[in-house]
Amino acid sequence: MSSFSEIQLKLEQFIKKYYTSKSIKGSILFFAIGLLYLIITLLIEHYLWLSPSGRTLLFWVFVLVESILFIRLIIFPLLKLFNFKQGISESEASKLIGSHFPEVSDKLL
Repeated sequence: MSSFSEIQLKLEQFIKKYYTSKSIKGSILFFAIGLLYLIITLLIEHYLWLSPSGRTLLFWVFVLVESILFIRLIIFPLLKLFNFKQGISESEASKLIGSHFPEVSDKLL
């Protein structure tokens, strides 16, 4: 195996690990923000004693916010991980690696 193909393979592995990490972080953020938002929603309903239409509005806003969080934090990274949506390119991945490891810098480009 040539050194160029080894570098390409390692970049592909880095990209997969990058999106796996983003998916895990997204899942944790989704549940944390979702739980916090649920508590805030419940407190609003508890203290304001909303009418049925107010509760309905609060419920649908909650569903909308949770759906947006789910799509942005979990679905998008998974689509990029499984190559259904274009993610970072190899050159962008090499720039990320170069910025994290200064001794590598521009050697990957």
